[in-house]
Amino acid sequence: MKKYLLAVCLFVAFSGGIATKAYAEVIGYVDMQDVFVNYKKIQDLDKQAKEKKTDFDKKIGQWEEKIKKAESDKKPQAELDRLKKERDDELNPQRDALMQENNQKLAEVQQDIIAAVKSTAEQYGVDVVLAKQVILFGAWDLTAPVLKRLNK
Repeated sequence: MKKYLLAVCLFVAFSGGIATKAYAEVIGYVDMQDVFVNYKKIQDLDKQAKEKKTDFDKKIGQWEEKIKKAESDKKPQAELDRLKKERDDELNPQRDALMQENNQKLAEVQQDIIAAVKSTAEQYGVDVVLAKQVILFGAWDLTAPVLKRLNK
């Protein structure tokens, strides 16, 4: 009986010790919306994306004018279909390339942000970093130091 009681006491003591090590002592948070709004690299990428979209929209407009002119000139349906196919053959790969480039750049930005959050947390001795939206109270705001690190 004493061995059983000793075993239970040791188990409780060690499992309690393990459990106390499992939770974080210092919790921080980052306002990701603020980071996305104020990160200069994202602002630059947004500007570039808008310029490329404007150029792409011009091409779409040119093709639409060409097709409308053919329709108003009463061109045969076969010619209209050919024009639409040419438009799609030219613009669809360009649209796909723009989307792929945008997704790739966003993934790079996300990696930059994660790296900045991680290194900032390590610098300030923060064990766990959460998004601001899940914190009610009691955590350290790391948003400003993360943005400072990103915008260097």
